[in-house]
Amino acid sequence: MKAQRPGADHRRTEATRSEAACADSDQGSETAANEHWAAGARQLEQPMGFTFQVFPTSQEQPALARLEQRATELLRMALVQFPLERMVALPPELLERARQSVAHSAERAQIRFEPSASLGEAAAVFRVVPGGGRGEIARVPTSGWTWYEPEVSRLRERGLDERWPHSLALGYRFEVSRLFGEPALSALAHGFVAAALAEQTSGFLFSPDGAWDGALLPCSGEEFLQSFMRPERSSAERFRRYAEDKL
Repeated sequence: MKAQRPGADHRRTEATRSEAACADSDQGSETAANEHWAAGARQLEQPMGFTFQVFPTSQEQPALARLEQRATELLRMALVQFPLERMVALPPELLERARQSVAHSAERAQIRFEPSASLGEAAAVFRVVPGGGRGEIARVPTSGWTWYEPEVSRLRERGLDERWPHSLALGYRFEVSRLFGEPALSALAHGFVAAALAEQTSGFLFSPDGAWDGALLPCSGEEFLQSFMRPERSSAERFRRYAEDKL
């Protein structure tokens, strides 16, 4: 039996307890039981999260200003390269005008870390404009992390098995997370923050909860950028549809 892997801190609800409270209403008032049920229902509505785990191999601590700049650059590049001709049917003259409009909009896109953010004990929160999406980077212990098949095979195929001991020796990894249901621009920014962080720390990244196509992970930041949110590079129909939807 596989041990539970430390990973995304998904919210756990009190739904089971709430249902028990409703079923056991003879021990309390019906009103109290209904209040328990309503509390559980509200918690069930809380969004789940997606995470990228970034495993650094360099002792150099990431500079948030550089990270913000690089992630913003990657986001804008992705928007400028938006495959309009695949998404909508337009005559050539309108397609060119649409490309110009997208390029103009891309100039306003930005990823910003909160002024007080740092990669210490507290998580560093970043926001995406326009749209108001947000995410965060937390530094968490690597102890207890376990790679499973076929992840081990992919590590070997990509030469990452030689880098893993260096990352493990550091004793920590970075967890880049966002909430489910955030704006599409936030989903794009989430991956580009993770990629920029992997680049800056000479690390590699992985997602245990499906933030992107698991068949393509783990991989370096450079390899990740070749496939992230690119429908034609995805290995699974689910992620092809996901990328097209976000685009």
